Amino acid sequence: MLLHFFICPLQEGASIRTIVLLTISTIFMTAAQLKTIQEVITLVVFGAFSVLYLGERLKWNYLAGFACIIAAVFFVFHER
Repeated sequence: MLLHFFICPLQEGASIRTIVLLTISTIFMTAAQLKTIQEVITLVVFGAFSVLYLGERLKWNYLAGFACIIAAVFFVFHER
């Protein structure tokens, strides 16, 4: 996997750090797991920003959506 980094040409707009982190993280996690973690981090940060900075209230349907994301994390990371 690390050899892939050295052979793969640098994509336009991608930094070396991003390529290295993605290459190293794919050794430990699958692409689906990485994407799931990315979505969880994005939703947590945006949720905190919207509540703390924008002053929006959390509604029941937002919490239900977050619960579905947590369930997705369970199923994506669950191994037999």
